Amino acid sequence: MISLNLISPEQQHNLKLKYWQTLIKNCAGVLLLAAVVTAIWLIPLDQQINGQQLANEALKTAILASNSELTEKINVLNSEIGDLIKIKNQLYSWSATINELAGLAPAEIALLEFNGSASNGIFTLKGFAKTRDALIVFQNKLNGSSFFEEIDSPLENYLQKDEVTFQITGKLKR
Repeated sequence: MISLNLISPEQQHNLKLKYWQTLIKNCAGVLLLAAVVTAIWLIPLDQQINGQQLANEALKTAILASNSELTEKINVLNSEIGDLIKIKNQLYSWSATINELAGLAPAEIALLEFNGSASNGIFTLKGFAKTRDALIVFQNKLNGSSFFEEIDSPLENYLQKDEVTFQITGKLKR
């Protein structure tokens, strides 16, 4: 096989340059076309995203408005609960006092009546003791209690040795 080269080296060089220029132009054109198609495809998506953002902002505003009503109601309720707790803390704990009193009374003591006033802290206790000694034990327990102070038991409580009806007065510790 015979190969003849009829083109001069300078023309070969020019043809190679022209080939590469054409190839580069074609690649640039394809890239430009791809960029335009991508841009055309992305424009509606951008508009859809903007519309969605506006809808989200409107929804957020509506939720904040409805939540502000709920937040206000919760704040009012918390304020009322706080007021009730303050009132409760100002009240005297009668159940704890009665439990303490019941725990102090020996088996020989029957408590019949307990009157107390939280405002001045004075109480009166009436009951029945089988023996005078049981009443003395009970009075000593009252004196040692963390709920009662200034216990006063009149001498009439100690006149009988058995079957003693008694009345004790004192102050509630705060």
